[in-house]
Amino acid sequence: HFEDPISYETFELYMQSNTLCTFGSWISENWPARQMWISRDGSPNFDYLDDKFGCCRASVTAFNERLETDCNEQTIRQFIDYWKKLKSSRHSELMDTFPVNNFPALPHYLKDWHFAKNTPPETVYHVPGLFADDWLNRYWRTRSDVNDDYIFSYFGPAGSYTPFHADVFRSYSWSINLCGHKKWLILYPGEELKLESTSSLNVEQECSEKNLRYEIVIQGPGEGIFVPSGWWHQVLNTCDTISINHNWANFHCVPRMWEYLTSELCLVEKEISDCRD
Repeated sequence: HFEDPISYETFELYMQSNTLCTFGSWISENWPARQMWISRDGSPNFDYLDDKFGCCRASVTAFNERLETDCNEQTIRQFIDYWKKLKSSRHSELMDTFPVNNFPALPHYLKDWHFAKNTPPETVYHVPGLFADDWLNRYWRTRSDVNDDYIFSYFGPAGSYTPFHADVFRSYSWSINLCGHKKWLILYPGEELKLESTSSLNVEQECSEKNLRYEIVIQGPGEGIFVPSGWWHQVLNTCDTISINHNWANFHCVPRMWEYLTSELCLVEKEISDCRD
């Protein structure tokens, strides 16, 4: 954990060794969104977000009993209306244990909103210098035929949840809270192979029972986390939380990404081998 600023040269050692890192609130110092998107009491500023982005559209997730995801697209305004009603129906805002059942009752979660397509990014945030060498999003900026990126904001009511996974393409990811708290359960590389299944509904209990190597991280307002390539994790919003997240890649993780993608290609080729002439 780096409570005070560090140099890129220091952080590069952690990228090279593919090591988990967390950062104090200095990582998001002077971000406009930490003032504009957040009320004085530290909660989401629904009025501002509705007025500024209400017509923007984003993916909203819910779960069935088997923890399978049901996604639909909504406007930011629709989701804020849902969130307000959810808050008014609750007596407690703190939920600090990972869900293991009754998944349809979990709050809906607005995820992967490509906010940088809807507003100039500099009016929201700036990419911390530690994470600026980003080949993945640099590639998308060079494309004139498509408008895409791996730059997201997540709106998570208390109790909303991202199940156990490793990040897309086995890229790096970073996440910074604008408000609220996240609880992360993060396994060291290879420990996920000792689970009965990466689809387990009670990862924390199984990790404890099998004495696996894992970390529990509580991430507060303004604080950041660097998730290395291939580290499996699940995330709970313990209270109302808004975050900004990037998937990203550079020289240090591309070999791991290549290894993963080629292994996935081999699996696909094996699955369809009986369909060949």
